[in-house]
Parts: sequence; C-alpha cells; structure tokens
Amino acid sequence: MKKLVSSKFVVEYDYDTKSVIRAAVYSANSVLKTGDWYKISIYKDGIYKIDHAFLESLGIDMSTLDPRNIRVYGNGGTMLPELNSDPHLDDLVENAIVVNGESDGVFDPSDYVLFYGKSSSKWEYSLSGRCPDFFA
Repeated sequence: MKKLVSSKFVVEYDYDTKSVIRAAVYSANSVLKTGDWYKISIYKDGIYKIDHAFLESLGIDMSTLDPRNIRVYGNGGTMLPELNSDPHLDDLVENAIVVNGESDGVFDPSDYVLFYGKSSSKWEYSLSGRCPDFFA
C-alpha cells in the first residue's frame, strides 16, 4: 500500500484571442442622461419598499410627483467580469416594480413602490475550507 504525501496541481489557461474578441455594442445614451436620480443602498437581497415619507425625506416635491413615472434601475449588485472580453452591461437596467396607488396620478401618503433589490455583498462557500486566492 502506498500513501500520497503531497501533490501539485497546475492550471494553465490558453485563450484563443480570435474567438473572444467581439464587436462592442454600446447604448446610444445612458439612462442617467435625463431625469432626477437618487441612490438607494441595498444591504441584503430582498423586497424593498419606497413610501411617501422616504421620498419626502429625499427632498422630492410630492405634490408634483406622478407615481406612474417612477422607475428603479440597477444591475443586481454583481461585479464586473474579470476578463474585459467577457460581455457586460454598459448601462443601468430597469428593474421590475409594483406601484400601489398609481392610478390617480398622485403619490398619496398611503402609496408605495415595491421592488426586489440585490446586494453587492456576496458570500461563497469554499469546499477546500480556505479562501480563494483573490482574498489572500
């Protein structure tokens, strides 16, 4: 019977640059070009509620706010790809929202917006029991 005392594992990457070079397609204009923008922090994945009091605390004139014009944008909290040649989004993506009380065109104190937010904080389980090399 023999016992393996040590081993060495080598990973080599061989990219075919001809197959990964793609013509970049960019948005003609960023969604940030027009409108009023407010940044909202997302601490963990889940459903978030934007209500009248929150919007008022941002300094928004609630008498002129039409809830039918509210949009929520974000890219799901993910990191950019490691390789520049990998496809990635070049602008913010509109998220699905539910607006309660939008039919009258006025954002009343009982109205609110719901959306699913994804945090940028991610934890990954390592089967080896140690952190990946990029954390070292």
